[in-house]
Amino acid sequence: MSVNDILISVGAVVLTFLQIILSNAIAALVFAHRRYPDLTAITVVLLGSYATYRILKKSAKMWINFIFTLIKLVVVLTIVLSGVMIYFRGWKFYEQDISFIYHAFQGILNLSGFMNETQIENFVSQIGIAFSKLNSQESAEPNEFAEFVNYIKSNFDFKDMGANYDYINELAGQGAEYLDKVDLKDFAEGLFGHVNQN
Repeated sequence: MSVNDILISVGAVVLTFLQIILSNAIAALVFAHRRYPDLTAITVVLLGSYATYRILKKSAKMWINFIFTLIKLVVVLTIVLSGVMIYFRGWKFYEQDISFIYHAFQGILNLSGFMNETQIENFVSQIGIAFSKLNSQESAEPNEFAEFVNYIKSNFDFKDMGANYDYINELAGQGAEYLDKVDLKDFAEGLFGHVNQN
C-alpha cells in the first residue's frame, strides 16, 4: 500500500466522521430550536460572536505580524545593501550615491505634482538649458579635435608612412613590447589602493 492510498483512506475516514458530527449537530440544533427557540437563538448568537471574535483576532494578529516581518525584512535588507555598497564604494557611497538616491527619490515623488503649468515650464526650460549646454559642448569638440590632430601631426613623423606598412608594424611591435613589460598585479593593487582611498 502506497503513501497516497494511506492518505486517501485517512481522508475518507476523517470526512466521514465530520459528516456524522455535522449532521448530528444540525439535528440537535433543529431539535433545540423547536423546543427552546429563545435560548437556542441566544446560544447561537453567543457562539457565532465568539467564533467571529476569534477569527478576527487571529487575522488581526497575523496581519500585524506580517507588517512587522515586512518592516524587519526591509530594514535588514537596507542595512545589508548599505554595508555592501560601503564596502565596494567606500566614501563615494556616502558622498555621491546617497545624495543621488535622495534626489532621484525626490524626483519620483515630485512627478505627482507635475500638473502645475509653472512646474512644466520650469522642467522644459531646464531641458532647454541642458540641450544648449550639450550643443555648446558639441560645437567645442571640433576645435578640440583639430587641436588634437595638430598636436599629433607636429609630434609624430608621418612622412615615412605613405604606403609603407613596416612603419606601422614597427609601432605596433613597440606597443606590444611595452604591454609585455606591464605588471598587471602592481597595476591592480595600485588601482584598488586608489579606489579604497577615495
